[in-house]
Amino acid sequence: MNFNQEQFFEKYNIIKPEFEAAGLSWESLLEIYEEYLNYKETLKPTAEYISNTLRTHPDAHTVRSRIKDPEHLIDKIIRKTIREKEKDSNYKIDINNYKTEITDLIGIRVLHLYKDQAAHIDGFIRKLWNLKEKCTIYYREGDYSRKEEHEDSEYFEFKVHKAGYRSWHYLISTQATKEENIAEIQVRTIFEEGWSEIDHQLRYPNDINNMLLTKQLLVLVCLYLGSTLHIVASFKIR
Repeated sequence: MNFNQEQFFEKYNIIKPEFEAAGLSWESLLEIYEEYLNYKETLKPTAEYISNTLRTHPDAHTVRSRIKDPEHLIDKIIRKTIREKEKDSNYKIDINNYKTEITDLIGIRVLHLYKDQAAHIDGFIRKLWNLKEKCTIYYREGDYSRKEEHEDSEYFEFKVHKAGYRSWHYLISTQATKEENIAEIQVRTIFEEGWSEIDHQLRYPNDINNMLLTKQLLVLVCLYLGSTLHIVASFKIR
């Protein structure tokens, strides 16, 4: 990395006492960082293959892929370890297991136009790949009344998204070489993608838990979606 531990902590808002309490080692993280610099290059062909396959679906408007940035990997390892240590004191991420513990080294976004198209893309994904766990469907609080709220099923887990946008998340397993790769696929409408990008830029990494900012952003997205629907309706009237 181009900076030391103190600079990294400042850049990513890492709290040093929490880091130390979780038993994390900066030397171990640097070892992962150096190993991942080479490994991430081998993930690019797999990401391209998954993306190109998803682009063949008629409801897929846009498909984008990315390989996780090495610095963001270290940040995520730190945050996940701190979080999981509260549940299991033996939890540890090291050079031997980080490729399976961090499940979004390959990230794919599938964008579509209309909400009901997500179900068609869901069937396509299940037909082609094995899922590592249930698909998680995030929805906005208030989308459903209490009577209408979904219960988790054999195939889906339903969660209210704290930031307020809707998205279907998959962890798929694929194997182009001897080593299994896990990829995260997120499926959402173009409108929801725009909202998630704004949310990420404004809150990450320093204001993830800032509830005041989260509520203000929810007001913004409601105003945005309302004006967008008004424009669409005006075109239909014409």
